[in-house]
Amino acid sequence: MYAVIVVSCLAGVLVNLLPTPPFRLLCDAAVLNGIISPPLLFILVPTAGDRGVMGSFANGWLSNTMGWGLFACMTRALVLLVIP
Repeated sequence: MYAVIVVSCLAGVLVNLLPTPPFRLLCDAAVLNGIISPPLLFILVPTAGDRGVMGSFANGWLSNTMGWGLFACMTRALVLLVIP
């Protein structure tokens, strides 16, 4: 438990020592999040709607529809980011 806190504090100190501005790092982290999100949603949405996996906690049709809509929007945004 304390190891996580120590490593997090050391990572924060190392970020301060980098020549890159912290806001640039935040922006890069947001871009990385946008790149990683569509593949994760592609795995997560069918799993969350599978009654064999989730049992009574599985998503209904509305949640599945919203999840696939979010996947479509995130994928379109990623394509627009990658293709100039």
